[in-house]
Amino acid sequence: MAEKIYIIPLTKAVEKACSWRKSKRGVRTVQKFLTRHTKRIVKIGPYLNMHLLQYGRTRAPNRVKVKVEFVEKDKINYAYAELFDAPIEPTVSIPLKKETNVKPKEEKKLETKIEDVKTELKVEGEKIEVKPEKETKLKVEKPKKSVKKISKNI
Repeated sequence: MAEKIYIIPLTKAVEKACSWRKSKRGVRTVQKFLTRHTKRIVKIGPYLNMHLLQYGRTRAPNRVKVKVEFVEKDKINYAYAELFDAPIEPTVSIPLKKETNVKPKEEKKLETKIEDVKTELKVEGEKIEVKPEKETKLKVEKPKKSVKKISKNI
């Protein structure tokens, strides 16, 4: 994996944006800048995103120092951008497909109703049949809204 460091100016782009869209415009500017300079699909890391939105959506930083890693995944070239001072974490992970011939265990489907179930208990040689009672539904009453009528005495 190759790495490259860029310092991206955001001042001119952010000045053109509305006051409530400055950080969003900064994120788009970073993506456009890196796409233009790397000729790859750009993925912005979480630390860079948090740095751009650090002061809210109305104030964006003037410039950003970015470290870019170039990754190839499924014959597609990506540029993974992260803040220069961000802690080192594993970057874009490529999941490996494991081929196994083992089929997952089939789950047994039990479709029984409580009404149909009979349980038998043995107590000292005697059989006792116990039938569970039918389920009772609980009714929940909603509290009524009390509206007071105000009469105007003029």
